[in-house]
Amino acid sequence: MSTLTTHTTASRDAHSVGLCKFNTTTKAIEVSDGTNWSIYDYDSGTVSPVTNTLSVDFDGATDYINFGNNIALMPSAFTISFWMKQDDTGINTVVQKSTSTSNGYQIYFNNGDFLYAGDGVKTFASSLLTSTTNWYHVAVTHDGSSLKGYVDGSLINTFSSTITSNTANLTLGRHVSGSGFYHHGKVDEFSLHSSALDASNIFQIYNNGSPIDLTINQGNYNGNSSLVGYWRLGDGAGDTDSGSGSPATGDVVGTIVNQVAAHSNGTVAGGSPEYINDAP
Repeated sequence: MSTLTTHTTASRDAHSVGLCKFNTTTKAIEVSDGTNWSIYDYDSGTVSPVTNTLSVDFDGATDYINFGNNIALMPSAFTISFWMKQDDTGINTVVQKSTSTSNGYQIYFNNGDFLYAGDGVKTFASSLLTSTTNWYHVAVTHDGSSLKGYVDGSLINTFSSTITSNTANLTLGRHVSGSGFYHHGKVDEFSLHSSALDASNIFQIYNNGSPIDLTINQGNYNGNSSLVGYWRLGDGAGDTDSGSGSPATGDVVGTIVNQVAAHSNGTVAGGSPEYINDAP
């Protein structure tokens, strides 16, 4: 009887066609096709994934998307969820709605460190997200007093924390301090809930590495009623390129439609972020 070699979600091997490993984090068998991992025999049930072809590619220099400052974007409790792939492991700011590290919320990465800023800087983990070839699912929840960070469905760390609101715009791909801190890589399936979803919800949103439709309660996900922002980043109804056509790989982003409300659509505010045919 042969035995598979192992890795963890945090130290997943580089892709190699036909590589088969056992993930000790998720208790799943993972098989690489050279680009993506197919995952089998997961501990928890999966649900049918949403059709997902495109993501948005940021150049790490000037590209970002602006979602404005609707009051709903600064709730008194929240869950932020997105899928992310880095082109390098420098300072990569994915989500920011703050004017400093002492208000709002900010999620960023630096040399693999998973960081949050809102009432000071919290380091969920060091040297965790080090791959430049893998997609990661990242989620942060805050109930007003407890802050939690998740990667690929697994709880990474918890901190005592408070929320201080602000009037800054919500942006994707950019740090308020400007150059040197933009995200260099891809982002997909960005969402905001006005509640701190529990671990079973986050586990289901990760869904064994395949994004689900967050507008529908399914499996262990029951967060539909608190969903205030869901931006598919190319695969959502109404998403357009800069010429107002249907998005295709290589097109510059036009409008990213909030799939749950008429407000807070995203538009390009800097650079020329493009849709790309690379998605979890």
